[in-house]
Amino acid sequence: MHVTQQQTAPLRTPSPRIAYWQKQWWLVKRSPLTLLGAAIIAVIVLMMVFAPWLAPYDPNAIDFSARLQPPSSIHWFGTDEVGRDLFSRVVMGSQQSVAGGLAVVAIAAVIGSLLGCFSGVLGGFGDAVIMRVMDIMLSIPSLVLTMALVAALGPSLFNAMLAIAIVRIPFYVRLARVQTLVVQASLDIGAAILMRPRWVLSDWVRSNRRRSGARWSPMDAATCSISGGTVRFPVWRF
Repeated sequence: MHVTQQQTAPLRTPSPRIAYWQKQWWLVKRSPLTLLGAAIIAVIVLMMVFAPWLAPYDPNAIDFSARLQPPSSIHWFGTDEVGRDLFSRVVMGSQQSVAGGLAVVAIAAVIGSLLGCFSGVLGGFGDAVIMRVMDIMLSIPSLVLTMALVAALGPSLFNAMLAIAIVRIPFYVRLARVQTLVVQASLDIGAAILMRPRWVLSDWVRSNRRRSGARWSPMDAATCSISGGTVRFPVWRF
C-alpha cells in the first residue's frame, strides 16, 4: 500500500513594505471620517486639474454692469467690485493656492525634520544653539515675520512661498526633535548606538521625518495656502 504525499505550495508572505501599506489601507477603510476627508481632497485635486474647463467665465474679465452681484444661477458665487465672476476666480486660483501650500509644506517638513533629528542626536551646546534660534523665530508673530521676509525678497509667488516655508520650519524642528529624544531614550536604541552609531542615526532621520511630517503636514497645508494668499497680495503696502 503506497501512501501518496500531497505537496503543498509554500505560502508567500508579502514584503514588509507591502504588508505595511495593506495594513494602512485596512485602517483607512475602517474610518468613515478618513474616507470623507479623502473624498474632499480628491474633489479639490480634480477641481485643480480641470479648472480651465470648470470656470464658466474669464476670471480676469471686468464687467462694471454686473458688479457686486449676489450669488445666482448665472454667477454662482456672485461678482466682486469690478464685475469679475468669483466662482471662476476661486476655481482658477485653486491651482496656485493648493500647489503653493503643498510646496511650502514639503520644503518646511523636509528641512525641519532633518534639522530636528540632527539637533536631538547632537545634544549639548549644538542642540541648545539650534533650539534657541528656533525659539527666537517662534517668538515673532508668523504673519509679521513672513511679511518682513517678503518685503526683503520682493513681492512674488515664489518669494511668498519661500518666506512661508522659512517661517514654518521651527514647528517641524521642535516636533522632530521631541520624537528623536523619545526614541533615543529607549534601551535598544542606546545599545545599538554603541555598536553602529551611523546606521542608527540614518534610521532615526528616516523614521522621524515620516512620523513628524505625516501627522502635521496635512493640517499645515491649509494654513500655508491661506498665508500665501495673504502675503502675495499684501494690503499693508501703499
